[in-house]
This record gives sequence, C-alpha cells and structure tokens, in this order.
Amino acid sequence: MEVLWPQAESKSAQVNFKVVLNYLNKLLEPNRAARGNSRFIDKGDTYLQLRLDKDFQIDAQQFEALITEGLRQKNNSLQAEELLTGGLKLYKGEYLAGEYLDDFSLREREHLQVLAIKVQKLWQNF
Repeated sequence: MEVLWPQAESKSAQVNFKVVLNYLNKLLEPNRAARGNSRFIDKGDTYLQLRLDKDFQIDAQQFEALITEGLRQKNNSLQAEELLTGGLKLYKGEYLAGEYLDDFSLREREHLQVLAIKVQKLWQNF
C-alpha cells in the first residue's frame, strides 16, 4: 500500500486498497456473489495471491518457457524456430513498462530482455 499510496495514512491506504480490490473483483467476476470467494484471488489474513490454474496463463511465463525450450532445440532447427517465433510473438517490450518495480521485478525484466536479445542475436547469425 505504501507503493500505491505513499502519502496516505495507513487507515486511508487500507480503505483505498479495499475499494480497488472490490473493483478488481467486479471486473474479473461480475456475477460473483457479494463477499463470495473469488475464482482468481485467494485472500488470507495477511496476503492476497493469484490463483493459478490450467485456465489462467501468464504471458511472461509462456514467453520464457517457449524461448528456453527453443534455445535447447539447437539440433532441431524447425522445432527451435517454431518455439522461438512463438515466444517472440508474446514479447511486447519491457516487462511492466512504466511501472514502479521492486528488485525482484527489475531482475525479471532484465531476465526476459536477455532472453529476447539472445534470440535476436541467434537469428542475426543465420
């Protein structure tokens, strides 16, 4: 909450957070019963967490998996090209561009950029 509302007092930030969370829940699940459990957000006493299941995909994870597997498939150029092309289609530039990033997110941004650069350099050598 300090990142989202750095000037707000604790109580005010908590209220802001609850309002935003309720809005997010309504966007994600407009027909969910009030105060009902969310399909997408797991809420504990001290945490919120996205529920990841087979229907929920994260593009950054898909990108990383496709690129990593494509780079491993050096001996099968057709398979490698298919995987790498699929991965690069998902890459839309900097991870969380324009957002305030903590150390973990900055490392993730750099890691994804390095993967994209590796593929671009690999194709320049062909």
